[in-house]
Amino acid sequence: MMTREIRSVRAAAQEALGSFKVHEFAPFAWLLAAELLVLGLAMNLHTAWGMATAGWLTERLAGDRPLHYPAFYAFLPTLITNLEAVLFAIAGSAVIPLAVIRVLQPHHPQTFPPESTGARVRRAYPAVFVAALVSEALIVGWQWVINHRAVVSALRGVLRGGMPAAAGIAILGLLVGYAIWTIFVYVPVAAVQPGRSFGAALADGIREGLARFFPTFLVVVGLSLPAAAVLLVLQTMGGFLVGQIRPEIIGILIGVYVIFSMLATFFVYNAVSRFYQARVEEKE
Repeated sequence: MMTREIRSVRAAAQEALGSFKVHEFAPFAWLLAAELLVLGLAMNLHTAWGMATAGWLTERLAGDRPLHYPAFYAFLPTLITNLEAVLFAIAGSAVIPLAVIRVLQPHHPQTFPPESTGARVRRAYPAVFVAALVSEALIVGWQWVINHRAVVSALRGVLRGGMPAAAGIAILGLLVGYAIWTIFVYVPVAAVQPGRSFGAALADGIREGLARFFPTFLVVVGLSLPAAAVLLVLQTMGGFLVGQIRPEIIGILIGVYVIFSMLATFFVYNAVSRFYQARVEEKE
């Protein structure tokens, strides 16, 4: 059973990668544009527009200490990841269901008629929003735990310190974060199904994430590897790049990460949508 599910979700991922359509990715492109815009403004913090936007956001999050060069570039990954979390919770709760519907519509026109798209997205929004908030809260809680001094000290002892320990802690942090995302990843797909209520969408999406956890987790990690690799460099070598090389490299790496991460997110939801819908049709 597990082997069959792994093959099925892998086939869905391969189909998602092999059938990229701009029309389906377009909702995610708006989120990507917003992140890159803020990153561009942050890279020009010396300008009035940069200070009024990225500078203002930085001050709200951490005061005025990170606003000075080169300390700002050490803080920049935190700024962008916080922005990403807010965007995915607020705008993503509409964007993701819309993208899911666009992926499934050509293959299931009777289940997803074009005239129902707006109503489906509006109905799906509360469930997807709550799932995003819970998921992000769990990830923030996990990050607090793994970055706690006692936990870091214990893990460094197990991993024998140095760069391998830093990389090991960062990888563990990423893997658990992806595991949390996996639990909630089916909620948007469940939420756009015909006649699905808020409670049913949330419960069914989480149930599916738990029941198909391992094969889905493999796909989530596999599709996220390019973004994860860049994020790993930022987490383990960020201080070195800012202090010893050139701080602006951080901005370039974040730009690469944001693009890879948005593509990975799109392909993950594309793949799990196909996998979930195939299972729904099997039951019928």
